[in-house]
Amino acid sequence: MACNFLSLPDELIQQIFLDLPLDSLASCIRTCKRLEALSGTPLLWKPQCLMQYQYWSSHHDLKTLLKAPSGEVDWKGLLAKRKNSDISISTQFNRCLPRYENRTQQLESIAVNGYDAKDWLIRQLDAPKTSEDHLARKYWASSLLGTIERSVGASEWRRLLDTESDASHSETLTPTPSHYDYPLERVFGALDRFLLEHPPETIEQISEHLDNIANGFRQEHSDIDEYPLRNKATAIAAFLRSHGFKGVPEGRSYRDLRNASIGLALCDKDHPSLPLILSIIYCSIARRLGLRAFVCNFPFQVVCRITTYDSRSLNEPGNVENPTYPEDEDATVMFLNPYDNAEEVASSFLLSQLQGIRGWTALPANAHECLLPCPPSSFLQRMMANIHQSNPTYHSSQGFTQYRIATVDRFLPKSVTMPVRFAIDRFAMRYLRHLFSLVFSSHNHDNFLSSHAEGISQIVGECFPTDGFVLKNQLLPTLQGSSQILLLYRSRIEQFWNEVLPPDKSFHPKERHRAASSHGMSSSRNASSGLEPGARNPKYHVGDYFRHRRYGYHGMIIGWDYSCEAGDAWIKQMQVDRLDGGRRQPFYQVVDHTRGSRYVAEENIETAPDELKVVEGGEDTGSGASEDEDVANDGLYLQRWQKPTVALMHVAGRYFKRWDAKHWRFVSNIEDLYPDG
Repeated sequence: MACNFLSLPDELIQQIFLDLPLDSLASCIRTCKRLEALSGTPLLWKPQCLMQYQYWSSHHDLKTLLKAPSGEVDWKGLLAKRKNSDISISTQFNRCLPRYENRTQQLESIAVNGYDAKDWLIRQLDAPKTSEDHLARKYWASSLLGTIERSVGASEWRRLLDTESDASHSETLTPTPSHYDYPLERVFGALDRFLLEHPPETIEQISEHLDNIANGFRQEHSDIDEYPLRNKATAIAAFLRSHGFKGVPEGRSYRDLRNASIGLALCDKDHPSLPLILSIIYCSIARRLGLRAFVCNFPFQVVCRITTYDSRSLNEPGNVENPTYPEDEDATVMFLNPYDNAEEVASSFLLSQLQGIRGWTALPANAHECLLPCPPSSFLQRMMANIHQSNPTYHSSQGFTQYRIATVDRFLPKSVTMPVRFAIDRFAMRYLRHLFSLVFSSHNHDNFLSSHAEGISQIVGECFPTDGFVLKNQLLPTLQGSSQILLLYRSRIEQFWNEVLPPDKSFHPKERHRAASSHGMSSSRNASSGLEPGARNPKYHVGDYFRHRRYGYHGMIIGWDYSCEAGDAWIKQMQVDRLDGGRRQPFYQVVDHTRGSRYVAEENIETAPDELKVVEGGEDTGSGASEDEDVANDGLYLQRWQKPTVALMHVAGRYFKRWDAKHWRFVSNIEDLYPDG
């Protein structure tokens, strides 16, 4: 006898609802009033919310919602709001893709959604390669994801500065003021927003990951509260080392930028980390287990200072009923270097090391200051010094480094969906250096501010077209005050926002190149304004994929001029007049395979031969050379024709819709600006 679905008990129908995809569930409950009524339980919509959306903006206060009884939260209404938000984001995104007019304004309206836009944007990264605009869709989605992450990071640093500023004005300042207890993982989780194109974890997920590690320690050491606190501190260091947290893995360069990421240190099976990152992980775990741990201001190595929140003796268990509070600092303070080992380091040994480092014949009275806690912003500056030293070894001809995470450890939060690829971008390094200097540096003279203001304006205009949102909403508010220096800097950034990223004007490659170029090009004449005497029409077009005849690099044309419009100084430096065609031949704005902007004479442009197009044409996959080919074939790359690299394919989405494999060119959508292109 056939069973009617509606004859099933309510509990069984609701259980079936839990296993239905959202679209099927929505269709099912519209079929009759009984099913619609049965779908009203919050227990049904809570898992749907969490299944559909991994990322939530902070205003939702998701942690509080998850702790509340399901019946007290309108999960169905919350899901409906997120779905409506997706529809709005999709409409705005699709509207701005095919045109440059008002693009900045449209993209900013998406970035304002923060993490509420992230799930939808991540889905765009998987746009099918057969779609007409898949390159543009992937580029702008990736750009917005980076903007949202950097906005979160900059916001976290603003909170840190506000906390330290409040502490500096406090009349009850103690040797270890409260701002020293600012969550260290949040400070360096914010740094990950700038180091990584797609960070493996949000700042909240990093905190959750550390919570899981602390819980794992408690499970392995169930009687730890019966041990002296000093033993507890060393046991935490030994626990981390036993689970692979030992610093830089064998065979990897110490200067590898991956070692500077706390997110990668937690997620990667090898847990790569610089001493400072490993010490921050240690201090974060120790704080979760009842100890008060800091990073010291010790030179040339990273030392952790461990004490308690009530200055009790470290020689007693944490659960003792009547703790003692000795005046002897050696009984209430201890030191560790978790990067080297899990053993306690005596303060006398550290001071003797300091004496040898400084070359002192005797210790000065203030020598003990090196063993005091270091403010979070200070050791963040210390990390930036490491990153700055790593940067020269990072530059690669491919523009960015990619690698795969092989596996993750057992402490990874279940809510984290690990992306496979990460990219550490050398252009992001420049951006980070300028931004960090402006936000954290104590220098305030005109040359310093103007240099970094120009630098951040140029790098954002060239490589981070949606990050005007970060400058306007996160950077400018930190520049409070009425001094002439601050007013000058604020004016410079605001001018950049209004001129380079105008919300009410078109934003196309040629305008961007001139606004932020190092070629000194004049913007007095558009390429479509007509020929000058001695000039001729360009041979090549916007979107053409080319090889440089002299230097062998590959790239794409994003704009052109009838003749060289660079300044006289650049023309002289590049010896343009010694070319066969001189300055009167067409010149092209191009992006090369490292994603760098160049200005190239027509006689140095060579497009793919027709016979190569016939052989290599066929299906338009739009994938470019593989990641492995990008690196392994770097030497051969300059010697022979090859399809665009992954790096070039990525940045091509800023100007073009897709790659035409049959004709070896990118399909442009800027014919209104270059009618002949």
